[in-house]
Amino acid sequence: PGAFFLDTCNAWHTTPSSGPIESPNPCARRGSMILTDVGWRRIETLEGKDVRIFDGVSFAVGEVWKTGRKSIVRLHTNNGRFLDVTEDHEIYTENGWVEAKATEGLSIPYVLPQIFISGDLYLPKCITGGSGYFYNTHREDLMESLGFLQGDGSMNPSSQVVTINYTPQKDGEFVEETVIPILSDIAADIGETEYTARQPQNIGHQYVISRSKLYKWLIDLGFNAVPLPKRTLPSFIWSAKRGAQCAFLRGLFGANGNILKDARNAVVLVSTCKQMLNEVQMLLQTFGITINVRIHNKEQEIEWDNGVYTIKESYHLEINHQQDIFLFAKFIGFPQESQLKKLHRAMSPHLMTKKASSFQHRTKMKVVKVECLNEQDDVYDFRVDTTSMGLVNGILVHNCSEFIRSNDEACFAGETRISTPYGLRS
Repeated sequence: PGAFFLDTCNAWHTTPSSGPIESPNPCARRGSMILTDVGWRRIETLEGKDVRIFDGVSFAVGEVWKTGRKSIVRLHTNNGRFLDVTEDHEIYTENGWVEAKATEGLSIPYVLPQIFISGDLYLPKCITGGSGYFYNTHREDLMESLGFLQGDGSMNPSSQVVTINYTPQKDGEFVEETVIPILSDIAADIGETEYTARQPQNIGHQYVISRSKLYKWLIDLGFNAVPLPKRTLPSFIWSAKRGAQCAFLRGLFGANGNILKDARNAVVLVSTCKQMLNEVQMLLQTFGITINVRIHNKEQEIEWDNGVYTIKESYHLEINHQQDIFLFAKFIGFPQESQLKKLHRAMSPHLMTKKASSFQHRTKMKVVKVECLNEQDDVYDFRVDTTSMGLVNGILVHNCSEFIRSNDEACFAGETRISTPYGLRS
């Protein structure tokens, strides 16, 4: 509560040659992901909590608070990222700190914090299978199975049926020997050791698990029982340990990933949900891996014998720099032996072209568009007292402050007056 007097602050301006002070407290939008010592977290979930925020160098004590509702602009980068902030939020660019509204066409550094994130020990709701086994994130094949389910599975909220789709030649061994036995055991009641997913006779390459126990557990983990274009990562993965994240991503790449058969030999992940690919992009950023997300096929209508169907827009997540492919192979890889062989061939020195090893996107990205969203949303400030910066949606931004800063970041205490029973008081 109180009033901010802009004219008084400019009268006290310590460096007036840098330009007038225009406003306080730039903000980041609700839903923005900020990197902390326990991983990426939605900024609104950190309000009022003790938190250590990545400040561009290490983790430092910080805080987050809500400032209200404000108008939002969206920054789009050439590698598929986006960032929603107020137009005056400062972004670190090739020209130093620049307000978001003026960043179009500027390059910004690609920060690759290869850090160890402790995460949580267990799944948010552990479960005992029919065999009596107690499942948690220590079990690598469980996490691979959940990753595969994210990519090539579906959940029906009305029937509470879980379905796994697969390609026999590529996925058969992994699905039949790992995914289905584990998910069937979780679906079974304790002591029920003979239950297994069924394979419909009229639908090939599919397994169906019609047990509500499995469905409800997946919902508790944060899986989304929605169509693929809206299917973001399950919420539990943001709190999982590093090893569990690796195994989950391995299963996801096993379901929807491949190696391109062209000069780039890029590792790709295909999806109709761009937001999910952006989330994977952020997770892999903490492994030191740079990634591009781009449109693969635009939405189109296809005419078949039985009618006209709309094909949803699809996207590619691409890993095409030599160093990034090596890091992907080291930390993630594929669960299928055939895919691993293709990955190892792609890393052969004679296949690594000069073009693939010289992409500038390993060190910087460019803001290609600043979009005014013409809407307001809840916004949050954060503060770190060390380097005064943080990593939000993978982009380096200035921390916010209840203090007012000029363009060259000279700090001062602006005049604030509080309403009291005795009138306004400084």
